[in-house]
Amino acid sequence: MVADAKKLYGQGFRAVKVKAGVHPDKDIEVCKLIHEACGPDMKINLDPYMLYSRENALRVGMELDGILDSFEEPLLVCL
Repeated sequence: MVADAKKLYGQGFRAVKVKAGVHPDKDIEVCKLIHEACGPDMKINLDPYMLYSRENALRVGMELDGILDSFEEPLLVCL
């Protein structure tokens, strides 16, 4: 994912969507590496597709504060 993000950045793209959800620690690592490789002007949207627990969603959100541009559907919402 990091190599793909760097390639897209080199082509002029300034936003990526990271599909995630199964391994929160790996998701954190990937987002940090993309941020490090592409810099702060690359917007990162993390989409764990409602697979995080409440605890993992909070932890990932806090760890990536200032890195993520958006955090899409981290939790399954049951009404």
